[in-house]
Amino acid sequence: MDFPWKQSWLTKSRSQAEKPSPSGSWARYRKILLVNPPMEKFGAEFMMDDVPIRLEYLAAYIRKHVEWVDVVDLTRETQPLIYFLKKLNPDLVGISANYMSVHGNALEHAGIARRFGADVVVGGYQATALAAVFAAHPDVDYVVRGEGEETLLELIQNQPLAQITGLSYQQDGQVINNGDRALIADLDSIPFPERDRRHCTYNSPFMDLESDLSTAYDIIITSRGCWGKCKFC
Repeated sequence: MDFPWKQSWLTKSRSQAEKPSPSGSWARYRKILLVNPPMEKFGAEFMMDDVPIRLEYLAAYIRKHVEWVDVVDLTRETQPLIYFLKKLNPDLVGISANYMSVHGNALEHAGIARRFGADVVVGGYQATALAAVFAAHPDVDYVVRGEGEETLLELIQNQPLAQITGLSYQQDGQVINNGDRALIADLDSIPFPERDRRHCTYNSPFMDLESDLSTAYDIIITSRGCWGKCKFC
């Protein structure tokens, strides 16, 4: 993982004026930390490591529009979130909330990031299904519903909040759910996930049933969505 620790970042206040991003546009946020929170072990998640490929897709999509973006996988790190916040000083922390088993930890880490002084955006399956719950939480500034690439980029680029489809947030004590964002029609327009910035491998003990060793594995996403739209899912 390529952390810009040797650079000296000025502390950002929540009222700091926006500045141009590397792409030349005026940005709401310029230093982005994407976080995969640890999971509680009460579901089938014990069967394999949770590869944060969703965050790696987001990092690749927004990289050229920000000063820096990095992914921290707290399921594999030995240091807590506050360690990375102090080292990197992000102005926006994105937290992946994909499963029931990360719901509580996602909100706990949102609180840590907010107390540090960063804004917080939450996304993923769980956050999409319970967008109003997450958006109403005092430690969450934004919820990205559904596919996150375009919504997160518009949020970073300082588009008016009311015009960002797929976004939920609080305004005057009320949860605002903007309209749903259309699915990305051309999946080939999305850059490949930034696997090359990892500093660990991921394992699945159930990949090799012939031995008692965990087998290294990775994930390839060949499509998005599902035709079924089952209510229980």
